[in-house]
Order: sequence, then structure tokens, then C-alpha cells
Amino acid sequence: MKIAKQGILLLMIAMFVFTMAACSGGSTKTVEKDAPIVEENKPGTDVAVEPKEEPVQEEPAAENPDEWTMDFDLGGREIVVTAWWDIAFGDSPPHQEIKANIEELQKKHNFTIKFVTTPYASMKEQATSSALSGAPFADVVRLERRALFPGMVSSGLITPLDEVIDFSGPAANYIDPMIKDHVGTFGGHLYGFEKTYTDFSGIYYNKQMLKDAGIKDLHEYVAEDDWNWEALQEIVGKVTKGDTYGLAGTELAVTTHAVVSNGSNLLDVDKGKEMLSDPRTVEALTFAQELAGKSMITNDQAAIKTLFTQGKILMYVGFQWEGEGFINDLGEDLGFVQFPVGPKGDGYKSVSNPPNYWTILKGTQNPEEIFYIMSKIWDITPTEEYKGQDRLEKYFADEKDIEAAKMMMESPQYTVMNHDLFPDWNVYQMLTELYTEKLAPATIVETHRQVLQAVLDDAL
Repeated sequence: MKIAKQGILLLMIAMFVFTMAACSGGSTKTVEKDAPIVEENKPGTDVAVEPKEEPVQEEPAAENPDEWTMDFDLGGREIVVTAWWDIAFGDSPPHQEIKANIEELQKKHNFTIKFVTTPYASMKEQATSSALSGAPFADVVRLERRALFPGMVSSGLITPLDEVIDFSGPAANYIDPMIKDHVGTFGGHLYGFEKTYTDFSGIYYNKQMLKDAGIKDLHEYVAEDDWNWEALQEIVGKVTKGDTYGLAGTELAVTTHAVVSNGSNLLDVDKGKEMLSDPRTVEALTFAQELAGKSMITNDQAAIKTLFTQGKILMYVGFQWEGEGFINDLGEDLGFVQFPVGPKGDGYKSVSNPPNYWTILKGTQNPEEIFYIMSKIWDITPTEEYKGQDRLEKYFADEKDIEAAKMMMESPQYTVMNHDLFPDWNVYQMLTELYTEKLAPATIVETHRQVLQAVLDDAL
């Protein structure tokens, strides 16, 4: 009986616990993840409380991968920069920005900078002698490619920039690709630098003369893929009469354009090999000699330029810098087109005018920092939509002329000429034999190829 009463008591306790649990609806509430939480406040009122927002973690500002920065102190050192012209900055917005860059850099890196003019005629001599003595006369020196290579480089007088600067990173954004990959290199190393480099060559022409002769615009030949040696010869033959010529240019300009337009060159400096004996070169020399019979090909550059601006010459084979002398006389009649393609050519080509750029002599202290400073001085807000815009729009009124010139600035059209690196081979003697003595191109090549190869073997 006692046991039965205990059982009844336990049963009653269990039933009480079950009843209380049922009335409370359970001890856990299920809440939608984003639903507002309802707090019990006063009978008959429910206050909605919005979920608390987690504080937003601001992402750190992403670094510009193209921006190059260095932290250094030059201890009050004076940096000397020299060229053969007066390096001065005026009041134009770009020049104001350059001056601001100089002031900021000098304060940040504790140095002063001085720009000095050195006569062109003595620049290479001073650079060579001072580098040999171990006391460079300037920290940054303006030199022509033909002054550097191969002599100064072979003698170890110029700092190979790729050995002190990592151009796989942002530093590459502060040097023109044409300089970095072509014009400023020799023997697999980079020696020259420039923030922006523009150069082109081809044929300047008189648009009004072309119309008067009843000849379609030269860009139409290009558009029709018919701008070749044969077309050029046909136009020259039609225009050349009396004291009027269809084409003019210096012996070197016409010859080098003819050679590269036929897919060749005078030499291959990387392979250390003459290319005069290349059949494509011989064919180009033959073409140039034939062209001279109906053209004014002479080294009297002043005379042919005057005749060109006077409307006595239809086409002039020239370089970028020469356009400046034509715009005042010809105005909107000044045109530009690529030199035509030869039968063995693989596209339109231009040739380099002797390039020049900044260099750092061997023995100069802190070459990487010097390069950095020079790069940052000229790191200004672009004022052009494309490279060379100001010059090209000053030269030409026709967009087709501008596009042709832009094309000739870039690789692979732009061809670096290296014949002037080796003064022991006289290219002008070869040209005299070609145009004045009118020797057979094959004979000329046979004579000069051996001399040129011997010079290359000795120099390289």
C-alpha cells in the first residue's frame, strides 16, 4: 500500500511538470534570421527592434600597381644634369608641374639639382674622359646612340640600367617602351632612358601639287594596298619635268628607306653581320639608283627643302624634325605618307634619325635613385590624348596624315639604323659610288661588304 501511494505521488508530479511545459510553449523560440526581434514590453504593445548592424570594416586603399615609390635621403647632394641645349622651364602648365615636382623631390629626398649646358661637339669627349677617371662630370648625361655604342659601352663607361633597376615592376612605366626595348639597348642591356620618345620618317608631300598633276591622294594607294615601288616610280615619272621633280631626298635618307622597305638593313648589330650582300639589299640599292635618274637625290639638303616648300618638288623623303620647317610655307597642303613597300618587304617601315636620350655614366653614385628622380621630375599630367599629338596636329590638318605618322612611330614599323655606330666603315663613300659614280650595285656591295664585316668583327 505504501509503495502504491508512492507510485501515485510520482505520477502526479510527472503530470504537473508536463502541464507546465505545455503552458510555457517550450523554452526555445525560433526566429527568422533577418526578422525583427519582438521584446515583451507592456501588455498589448510589441516594440520592433531592428537587427544591430555590424561595424563596416573599411578596406585599406589599394596601392596603384603602376606607381613607383622610393624612400631615400641623398644627404644634401647636388645632382648635375647636362645636355647640349638650355634645359629651362617656363610658365606653361606642364613646366609649372615639372618645377613643382623638382621642389617636392628635393625636399623629400634631400638634394639639389642643377641643369648645365655642355656643347654638343665636346659632350662625348667629356663623358668619356670623366668616366675613365672615375669622376663623372655629371650625374645624368644626354648622349646620342651613335656616341654610346659600341665604344663607350664596350669600355664599361655607361651604367647598364637593367642591372640596377627592376624593370619587371612599376619602374617600367617610367620609360618609353621604344627606348626600353629597342633604341636604348645594346648587347642585351639597357643604357638609355626617356619618359616619352617620338620619332618617325617617311614621305612628306604637297597635296596641291598632287591635285594639279591629276594624281589621286597617296593615302588612296595605301587604302587600296597598292602603295609600292612601282606606284612611286610611276608618279615620279609623271611629275618630273623641267625644273619640277616628283621626289627628292638626301642620299642616305632615300637609300635607307629603300633598304628597310624591302625587308633588309645595312647590317645586323645583334648578330654582328653585314647585310649589304643580302639580295634584298642589292635589289633596294638598284631601285634607289634607278629612282635617282628622275629624282633630286643630293646631299644639298637646304636646296631641296627650299624647292619643296616652293612647290617644285612633290615628295620629300624626310624625318620627324624636318616637318617643322615645312608647315609655315605649305600649311594644310603638307601631307605625310609611309615610304612604299618593296617587293620583298613585309610592311611599311620608317628609319631612325640618330636617337639621343639620358644616360648615367659608370661611377655615378646611386644610379637607381638618380633614375627615379629623373623619372619623377617628368611625371606630369598628360596633355595629349596620344603620343606626339601636339606635334602631329601642328604639322598636319588631315587625320590620314596623322595616322600614318603615328603608325611609323611604333614597332615593328620603326627601324633602328646602326650604320653610324661604326665610323671605320664609311657609308657615305658607298653612297657616292652609287649616286655620283653610278657603279653597279653588285660591284659596290662586293667592295664594301668585306670592309663592313671586318669592322664589325673588330668592334664586336
